[in-house]
Amino acid sequence: MTRITPFILMLLVAGCSSSTPVDETGETAAQAVTTPDASPTPTEPARPIPALLPDVVAYVNGEAITGADLENGITELEARAGQPVPADRRNDVVRDVLNQLIGYQLLLQETRERRTSVPEADVDARVAALRSQFPSEEAFAETLQLRQMTLEMLRTETRQSLQVDVLLESEIGTVPPVTTEQITEFYEQNPGDF
Repeated sequence: MTRITPFILMLLVAGCSSSTPVDETGETAAQAVTTPDASPTPTEPARPIPALLPDVVAYVNGEAITGADLENGITELEARAGQPVPADRRNDVVRDVLNQLIGYQLLLQETRERRTSVPEADVDARVAALRSQFPSEEAFAETLQLRQMTLEMLRTETRQSLQVDVLLESEIGTVPPVTTEQITEFYEQNPGDF
């Protein structure tokens, strides 16, 4: 799996498919996500995340999410926040990033299942937009090198991101927005929830 830049898609994972897919073993996609070690039961507290992550931290329908993928996600999060993850929040943050990576992997798998495609012109345009954010071609190339990426890897990630965008738009793009009246009606019918 490649480094995942967009972490904005996780709330939409459950709504990606009009039905819950079941594989040949009878497992749904959510059941098919496993970790190398058995997950704790709801009654026992979650184990602390080890300082050194294992090579594989989770499998999603047989596809590995590596410790390196998880570290890259945490590094990107820290870069956006401008500070390292506080030690007392590390376990929660690592689990959140892992959940985001799992969700994104499920979305990528769904795009493959549906054979979602995007025009190369769209990929070219998105890569060009990214390039234009740098003062020079050298600065762009240096950033790719620092991130241990090639231009082809960036194009692959960009293509995948656009495919997920198309998938999500096909699923939620037709959902009408919630009106103020619907909000008010829901609020009045469920006062105990507020």
